[in-house]
Amino acid sequence: MAIVPMKKLTLIAMKDDQQAMVRLMQELGCVEVVVGDKEELPGTREMAGSAGQEEDLAAVRAAIRFLTPYAPKKKGFLPDRDLMAMGEFEAMDDAQAREGAREAREMQAELGDIAATRLRIRATMASLEPWEGLKIPFEQIRDTHYAAVQIGTLPPANLPELQEKLALQQWAAQLDTVSEMREGVCLLAAAHKEHAEAFFDLLKASGFVRASFPELTGTAGEALQRLRKELDELAARQAEIEREAGNLAAQLKPLKLLEDKLAAHNDRAQAAGRFLQTEQTFIAQGWVPVPQQELLRGELQKISETFELQLRDPQEGEVFPTATHNGKVVEPFELITNLYSTPDCRELDPNALMAPFYFAFFGMMVSDAGYGIVMAIVATLANKFMRPRGMAGQLARLMIAGGISTFMWGALFGGWFGIELPPLLFVPMQEPIMMLALCFGLGAIHIMTGMGVKAYTLVKEGKVWDAIFDQVTWIVLIIGLPMLALPATQMVGMVLSIAAVVTLILTQGRAKKNIFAKLIGGIGSLYNITSVLSDILSYSRLFALGLATGVIGMVINTIATMLGGNFIGSIFMVAVLIGGHAFNLLINVLGAFVHASRLQYIEFFGKFYTGGGHAFDPLRYRAKNVDLTRQKQAAK
Repeated sequence: MAIVPMKKLTLIAMKDDQQAMVRLMQELGCVEVVVGDKEELPGTREMAGSAGQEEDLAAVRAAIRFLTPYAPKKKGFLPDRDLMAMGEFEAMDDAQAREGAREAREMQAELGDIAATRLRIRATMASLEPWEGLKIPFEQIRDTHYAAVQIGTLPPANLPELQEKLALQQWAAQLDTVSEMREGVCLLAAAHKEHAEAFFDLLKASGFVRASFPELTGTAGEALQRLRKELDELAARQAEIEREAGNLAAQLKPLKLLEDKLAAHNDRAQAAGRFLQTEQTFIAQGWVPVPQQELLRGELQKISETFELQLRDPQEGEVFPTATHNGKVVEPFELITNLYSTPDCRELDPNALMAPFYFAFFGMMVSDAGYGIVMAIVATLANKFMRPRGMAGQLARLMIAGGISTFMWGALFGGWFGIELPPLLFVPMQEPIMMLALCFGLGAIHIMTGMGVKAYTLVKEGKVWDAIFDQVTWIVLIIGLPMLALPATQMVGMVLSIAAVVTLILTQGRAKKNIFAKLIGGIGSLYNITSVLSDILSYSRLFALGLATGVIGMVINTIATMLGGNFIGSIFMVAVLIGGHAFNLLINVLGAFVHASRLQYIEFFGKFYTGGGHAFDPLRYRAKNVDLTRQKQAAK
């Protein structure tokens, strides 16, 4: 339940050993490499030529994205990840995968060219189709010795007026309509050169726009036929490439392994880019957890005896990365804390304190034993067979714990898939006052625990009186006020409450300068009682969400029962039961996750938690497609 202590690492070694030592750091995954401090290490300079593998990695990832749609559909939900030794992983022959990536890039480029060509052809065809009725080859539509010839379009509304004007002229000219469309009338215009200038000026004044197809030969119909044939050839070539891509997609697994390998090399290159150097040595700086410092030293000695490993404690005010160490029970709850903020490197790890409350609150908000069993089983199977990692793995294990808690509270309250069975404790809907008292009691304990942690922190900082006056006094008041309601504890409650109130009045204004300001500040602090009470009242959401789960479940059962009675009705009844309870489970699990987190963030963390730390991020293998082990032989 503590932040793992860190040591500042400075490794000085020969350049000949750099590659092996960086790879060792990646295998161990226990060193967060930082940019070397030239002021701390005078006489050094930045490492040069530490380029990564970004281009190769990006190319392989592009090839994977291209081939993935052509791969056979995967059956089932189980991950296709093998277990491989790190040495075997680094030594694997990737020549075939690299060739496959090259071929995939060529296919993708050619398909891109085909798509661009198809767009160009279709655009040309769209402009040609109105001229399909023109029987004159395009190469013949040109001026002759005696005549000027043009084709073009005219707004349909302008054609009648133009024809009337032409009828009044005695020009040796002709205007033929090739086709009519809504966008324009396609025209073939010809005139003797004696009248050509005046003729075409009149056409332009009427909105005539000349059309030209200099790259085409033959008639429009012949050109369209050639373009359609070219489209067919492109489609055939595309189908051929896609068949080849389907065959190449069989290499997706080696490609994905190559992606992981290049990503690992890139991480090492980027880490080496933070090193400093001299003529013969490289200098790496970073952070290593104290429990792993000797392991690192011992493994480095296996590579070379010619190195200097210096480890020191963080200096006062120096920020170091935060790593937490919790057991298997608490570790999944780190997800909740990290979604809020990583702990500060010098504060208390809140996870072990927060975990029991989150466990209890989550189960109370769902509080159906049947749902808890289903949730725990599904999450366990997902964790076992899908092997999620990182946050997804923590979430799966958190849902296992949530299912167990839900089952426990459901059994205590008598809820089983919306059916009320004899409870081990009581039925909340029948005993709402008792349920609210339970919620408020747990809430008060939750809040007082947060205050207690703050008091502990203040004591560690040497602020003992602040811990007593600002935290312990409020805890005493929270304990004393409810005791006033019970005859057996009234006297004790009165003593505790009066003592707490007097202490608050006398101490909460202690930062003021004069006695009157101190007294007024102390009296004013009593107003914070309303804030404490409102915080405790917010725990009524435990009852509200649990009640919603049970009521919705009962409604689903009632509707399903109404549908039964015959064969068809029984089918609908089963469908309503399965679908309805699945929806009820999902929506209430989501609500429980959010609201249980809110109670931690606002009511608990708000009392003592600082956060804002930087999570420990060591150089390590981050393989997505294979599970890696340091063992010499991968498990079968």
